[in-house]
Amino acid sequence: MRYPCQDGYARDVRRFLRAALLRTTLAGLCLSPVGCGAPAAQDARIVSSAPSPATRPSTRNVAGVPPPASRRYVVVPKRSRVLILAGSVLGEHPLEVSRYHGSADVVEEQLHHSQVSVTLELDSVTASTNALTNLVKSERVLDVKRYPTASFVSDRIIPRGTTPESYRLTGTLTLHGVSKTVEVLGRVQRRGKAFVASSRFSLQRQEFGIKPGGLLGLLIHDAVVVDLRLVAEPSPAP
Repeated sequence: MRYPCQDGYARDVRRFLRAALLRTTLAGLCLSPVGCGAPAAQDARIVSSAPSPATRPSTRNVAGVPPPASRRYVVVPKRSRVLILAGSVLGEHPLEVSRYHGSADVVEEQLHHSQVSVTLELDSVTASTNALTNLVKSERVLDVKRYPTASFVSDRIIPRGTTPESYRLTGTLTLHGVSKTVEVLGRVQRRGKAFVASSRFSLQRQEFGIKPGGLLGLLIHDAVVVDLRLVAEPSPAP
């Protein structure tokens, strides 16, 4: 006897395979949205299985000296880009997130004293086909009805020293209902009145409880690449 849920699962997996085959063909022609020469992703290091403290760490350098003044900047989605690159046995599948918001309290002369936060609305994820989009949003993968957002809130920004624009960010990443303290590498550049932050890092989906199981779990890779380019402009005066 076959059950409707089994039929639905098999149908979604077949659609996933067809979409994956199409993506593999396009990748062979070098038509990936991120381009053929995209830099390799650095692994996001799990610093702790617990989230960072909720309070912002003190930025006082000397006892009695107040922290430097900051200015609020807000992310402009129309000028930004958020891609999630999921891999399978048949190739890479770019997933674009179209709705998100974020802010940064920027200390312009001392960026390591700044703080950033970004929240993604996962229901806005789209893939190359409707079938693949629905599968990614389903309870088997992101389960967006139960976990509608993913977020990152920094608690430390450390200059890396390799270039003036390179930083190491540590903070709380919350995905699929799991919060962990992670460390990622990124670049921050001044462009006119705006700041442009970029980062490309990989996560292990199983670290955040995303375990589809069955045939789908065998088809998709554990590593997921997050590719960010966020443009933040000064927040309008209240």
